[in-house]
Amino acid sequence: MAVLEVNNVKKSFGDLEVLKGITFSMEKGEVLAVIGSSGGGKTTLLRCLTFLERCDSGRIAIDGEEIVGEGEFIVKGKKKKGEEPEPDKTVVRSVYPKDEDLRIKGLKMGLVFQDFNLFPHYSVLRNLTLAPMLVQKKSKEDATALAEEMLVKVGLGEKRDAYPYQLSGGQKQRVAIARALCMNPSILCFDEPTSALDPELTLEVLKVIADLKKQGVTMLIVTHEIEFAREVADTVIFLDKGVVLEYGDAKELIDRPKTERAREFLNKIVSSGVGDDKAE
Repeated sequence: MAVLEVNNVKKSFGDLEVLKGITFSMEKGEVLAVIGSSGGGKTTLLRCLTFLERCDSGRIAIDGEEIVGEGEFIVKGKKKKGEEPEPDKTVVRSVYPKDEDLRIKGLKMGLVFQDFNLFPHYSVLRNLTLAPMLVQKKSKEDATALAEEMLVKVGLGEKRDAYPYQLSGGQKQRVAIARALCMNPSILCFDEPTSALDPELTLEVLKVIADLKKQGVTMLIVTHEIEFAREVADTVIFLDKGVVLEYGDAKELIDRPKTERAREFLNKIVSSGVGDDKAE
């Protein structure tokens, strides 16, 4: 059974169609990387999957449970003065559960933001225990034990009492990863986790993600680190202008892309020598 099933997800902002029917699935323990040039829809897709945005149509199921379904709706035809009204039409739209249910079901998707989003006035430990205590109603003792375990997992056990301003960018991102892990998500999602870091700090964060893969953590990573995607991801989606242009084995797709657009994109990255999509 797939841990994540995404079927024909579409999303527009006004007249701008950002996602044009995205379909893919993930198995438990799989690492999937989403690559593509800026403006291709990567972050919008991630926001729809983590329910920060609502897709217009399409279905999303996690752990075999359909969270976002579809239904038919009647849209009344517009009527202009002195003209015959337009006929009513039937449209297919996504159907979401009630807000409270969606918040609970949405916990299956953990999200690590590119800019950390830590509470600056709380210690590292407090940043990690807050959500388990408030949302999952864990006791302070249980939440603290879990937080300490996750901090050790990302190599920051000694930083439990530090504050965000005392940490490097790489340490902040590792704390953000530990915080997401504390909620025990079915899938851990990353939105370009190294985009705000210099090369040395990037390596320490990528090592943590690689270690999580060895531990069997299911991950979906929006990234501009193409070589990292090649080495760590099992599968890769190349997203271009809101369309899944290529989808398959990570090494195969990156080494031997089938479409001219994917070849162009990857060649630019190789020739630029920067390992990201800044050339786009």
